[in-house]
Amino acid sequence: VDKVPMTKRRRWLVTSNEFERNLGNQQYQLLLKQYRGRILPTNHRASKTVQRVGSRIAKATQEFCEEHNIKHMISNTNTKKTSSSSFTYTV
Repeated sequence: VDKVPMTKRRRWLVTSNEFERNLGNQQYQLLLKQYRGRILPTNHRASKTVQRVGSRIAKATQEFCEEHNIKHMISNTNTKKTSSSSFTYTV
């Protein structure tokens, strides 16, 4: 049983954070395989735009969580560093 930070609502979690993370990684690898050769390089203009917007969303989420004392998970793909979670986002 978990308590939602903002609403204080209780919820039953059937899967662990580790299971969710592993499932997400598996699906990510499948997408990479499925779209091999059709994914834009990181230096493409559209890729840079997505990275910039995503980073701004991640920063706003982190600031919101800190402002409201909400535990969150930061998963930085560059450092593979994580912390405990209620929210998950990737930078």
